[in-house]
Amino acid sequence: MEEKPRNRIQEISRKSDGSVLVEMSGFRNLYVWRQGKALAVAVHRLTREGPFADDTSFRDQVRRSAIRIPSDIAEGDERTDMNETVRFLQMAKSALARLWTQLEIAHDINYISDTIMADMSNRCRKLDRMLGGQIKSRATVQ
Repeated sequence: MEEKPRNRIQEISRKSDGSVLVEMSGFRNLYVWRQGKALAVAVHRLTREGPFADDTSFRDQVRRSAIRIPSDIAEGDERTDMNETVRFLQMAKSALARLWTQLEIAHDINYISDTIMADMSNRCRKLDRMLGGQIKSRATVQ
């Protein structure tokens, strides 16, 4: 079984103050991870105000689901075994389904508007397709 390289250095550059900036490749370069992280940030911002602010139990559950998505993508990408990578991508997809369900419930109980729900649904749908593609492409590599 072939292992993925670790500590992949993408770029070394010198900042204006003379310090060296080393950028690593890996999960941060994955478009699917960046989209998952953007969704998590949007969910966190959405749940800071309004009815979510008072319903701390539901708010925390929604936030945990959102944060789990990019976290699982990152952890999976760092695995050397492709089966484990696929398993973590599947867990991210499951967390996305959980989040999407929670957002639907939030919409149904009037915690979020139709406009916000449409935006969140579009983001979830896009991320779901990307994760499905990642799973399919990585599963065929095995």
